[in-house]
Amino acid sequence: MTTIDTYNFSQFRACLEAALVCTSKDLARPSLTRIEVNEAHMHATDGYRLLRVGRLEVAPGTTTAESHMRRRVHIPRADAEWFLKAYPAKAAGGFPGVLTITDDAIRYDAETLRKWRPVDVGAFPHVDAVIPAAKTEPPPCPTIGFTLAYIGDTQKIGKAIGATETVLLGSHIESNLSPTLWHMKGDDLSALYVLMPVRI
Repeated sequence: MTTIDTYNFSQFRACLEAALVCTSKDLARPSLTRIEVNEAHMHATDGYRLLRVGRLEVAPGTTTAESHMRRRVHIPRADAEWFLKAYPAKAAGGFPGVLTITDDAIRYDAETLRKWRPVDVGAFPHVDAVIPAAKTEPPPCPTIGFTLAYIGDTQKIGKAIGATETVLLGSHIESNLSPTLWHMKGDDLSALYVLMPVRI
C-alpha cells in the first residue's frame, strides 16, 4: 500500500480545496474525477486546465524530478468534497502533526478520518509532459482568448492557498493555441495553473 505522510492538516486542506477547482465532474472521464497526491504536491485536471499545488518544486522554470514516478495516491472527488465539509479550516488546531494518506483512506494517528474504495479507473495524465517548459528568451505575446470562468478560478485557487500574487508567465506563450502558465505564490504554498486558450 502506498503511503504519503508529508502534509500537515492546514497544507493538505488548502491544497485539496485548490485542487478541487480543477478536478473534473464528468463521470464519463473517471480518470480525471480524482486528485493525484504525491509527497510534494497535488495534481488536478478537467482536460481544459491543470493545477499543480503544494509546498515543493512549484515554481516557474523548475524541472521536477520525475514527479510522475513518485509514490502517489488518488483521492476521488466525492471524498475530497466530503473531507472539506467535515473538517473546516478552523479544525487545524486539532491535528498538529501530519496526516497519513493511503490508497484508500486519510488517517491521523490511529484514527481514520475518511475511507474510500481504491481508485482503479485508468492512468492519470502525465502532468510533467503538460506543464510548459521555461523559456530563456520570451517570444512575442500573441492575442489570446480564455474562458472567463477559468480565469475567475484563479481567484478561488489563490484564496485556498493564501496566494499574495498571481502572475501570467507570458514567456511561455508561443501562439494563441499554446497552453498558458500562471504562477500563484503564498507564504507557505504555491501553485502552477496550466490553462488552454480558446480559439479566437
